[in-house]
Amino acid sequence: MVTNMVPGDRPMFPVEVAGKTYYGCCPVCVRRIKEERAVRYTVDPVTKREVDKADAFIVAGPDKKAIYFESEQTAGKYQALSASKKIRQ
Repeated sequence: MVTNMVPGDRPMFPVEVAGKTYYGCCPVCVRRIKEERAVRYTVDPVTKREVDKADAFIVAGPDKKAIYFESEQTAGKYQALSASKKIRQ
């Protein structure tokens, strides 16, 4: 969650903060998740609203970067828009 990369085979450690579960890959990430609110939140690229990563619908981008959405519906809109842009290029 700190690097926003899809973990793949890498082990992830659950980190509880205020009753929600986040994931870190190393002690530094675990510390940052606990201490830095900005690491736990991001912005949905469709709605432009803040999203708590613990509640987000997550999609792997083409570069293995995690993209966080408010819902599966906004993720679908993003994927449809991305597909239409590729077709036009």
